[in-house]
Amino acid sequence: MRNKYDLKTLAILLLLVSCSPAPVAPVSDLPLSFNAAIPILANNLMMQVKSKQSLLDNFSKKNIVIDPFMDIKSHEVLKVSQQIEKIFVAETQKVFGNQFSIERLTPKNIYQADYVIHGVIMYEPYKTNGNYYHIISSVIEKNKGKVIAKSDVWISNQTLDYTPIIDSPIVLPNIQSITEDVVTIKVNAKVPANYNNVLEIQAIINKAEEAYGNKDYDTALDLFTIATEQQSFDQMSMIKAYIGLYRTNIILKDLNAAETVFEKIVSFNFEKNGILNVKFIFSVSKTSFDDTLAAEYPLWLRQIGKYFEQKNLCLDIVGHSSHTGKLPYNCQLSLDRAVAIQQKLQANFSNIHSITYGKAWAENLVGSGTDDAQDAIDRRVGFKLASCPISDNRTRKNKIEDCVKLASSK
Repeated sequence: MRNKYDLKTLAILLLLVSCSPAPVAPVSDLPLSFNAAIPILANNLMMQVKSKQSLLDNFSKKNIVIDPFMDIKSHEVLKVSQQIEKIFVAETQKVFGNQFSIERLTPKNIYQADYVIHGVIMYEPYKTNGNYYHIISSVIEKNKGKVIAKSDVWISNQTLDYTPIIDSPIVLPNIQSITEDVVTIKVNAKVPANYNNVLEIQAIINKAEEAYGNKDYDTALDLFTIATEQQSFDQMSMIKAYIGLYRTNIILKDLNAAETVFEKIVSFNFEKNGILNVKFIFSVSKTSFDDTLAAEYPLWLRQIGKYFEQKNLCLDIVGHSSHTGKLPYNCQLSLDRAVAIQQKLQANFSNIHSITYGKAWAENLVGSGTDDAQDAIDRRVGFKLASCPISDNRTRKNKIEDCVKLASSK
């Protein structure tokens, strides 16, 4: 009788442990230094995961994979993303020891993963104290397809390393990625139906980016090619795969292959989104190009021009500027940038009809006004499909006045 009683007691205890998770205290919302905040974020997420586990889960090591954190505006993986990943791995191993294995998401570990960590990096208003970096992260229990942990921290550092891992020729379109989806939904909510499909492609892209970062460009080329051949309805994954393939071909000096890939990037973006924001990056307060990617600009213009000429389409050319200096000057500057691109395009494609606009900082993607790598995409030029026929009846003065009105309201 005693053994029977003990077994019943043990069963009840196991049930209670598995169904009554211990509450985990939320993270403070006070901005902290990067090196202090990220370990806190990692620990808080892992404690939430532990609180959801049953007693039986403690008898086996669980596998965690990290999908690299991305900037929510540019949708790019940055050098600071790698710093976050290293801290997560080190902190998890230090605090939780053999309870978890943790590494970057790759094709090799995706099917053994019990949990997946996603995260985004934001730069946004903090209460009434101006803009701060804000990092939000969620943990997915992969087999159940639901969010089981979520946390966030504010960063007090004035700058983070926004250098992209893969230098994209375009600003990624403003479409929701799977990462953004899962960090915005609540704990215990189900992930989107296409989550596993997108995760598989992202695992390939992660491995390709890792090879690219290690200068193993032949492997990167093979992996990015495989990623572009996947059957996926996720636009963000496919665009990222093409961008990686383009950049790798540039590094390998296969310009013909790179131009073929860029042609696909152009058609994909216009046909799916009707817009293409290209990183014609201008020097601060100038209409001359920053030297970083300028050697590739003729290739970009050639493919954009061919697309519009072959399809007999019209377009709006929109110039932008970073959020520094006086507004009227930035309206002039952004308009002049659009005109500069228009003139270069018309030099080889005189039949294309276009209208130029200046938007100053009205459509900034970052808006930090730091005039560095972080807000380089704010000094871009965008192309947008326009209904033909078009006529540009506004004077330069009218365009600048319209820009001032628009940007003043932002």
